[in-house]
Amino acid sequence: MKISNITIALLLVFTVSACSSKKSEDGHAHGPDTHEHPEAAGSHEEGAHDGQEEFQVDGTARQKTDTTLVLAANKAMEFKFHIKKDQSISYEWKSSSSLVYDFHGDPEPGLGYEKDYFESYGKGNSTGESGEHAMPYDGSHGWYWKNTGSNDVTITLRTSGDYTVLGIKK
Repeated sequence: MKISNITIALLLVFTVSACSSKKSEDGHAHGPDTHEHPEAAGSHEEGAHDGQEEFQVDGTARQKTDTTLVLAANKAMEFKFHIKKDQSISYEWKSSSSLVYDFHGDPEPGLGYEKDYFESYGKGNSTGESGEHAMPYDGSHGWYWKNTGSNDVTITLRTSGDYTVLGIKK
């Protein structure tokens, strides 16, 4: 079942990316001891984070991505990008109902960071956020959203910048 969900999610990401190519609340927090990171705490509804192997690279740099996602009631997901150090991503996300979110980054292995290190760029409970952020290191950066409500929530994510879409993880 999990493989089917991942396969469907990746197909959705690739379809949306192909179509689109044709046409901070608490500041910064550093390290795994600073706050509860959704991945490190195992708060993903479908299981703990197993590393970046589950993400699939789909494209090249300098992109615009418009993505519509549906997050089921009482479920969580991530949408991640690979972004290099000092590159920026401009973003706007909106949801049909309030979500718990964490906009964060995980450095690539071998950059000298301790295991499970991450940096949170913004987190809270909201129906949307927007801004631009320059990344402090090469790695995967993106959003964790958790729907604590009893109804499905639609998320619209618009981004632009020098990145590669990694995809969805539920």
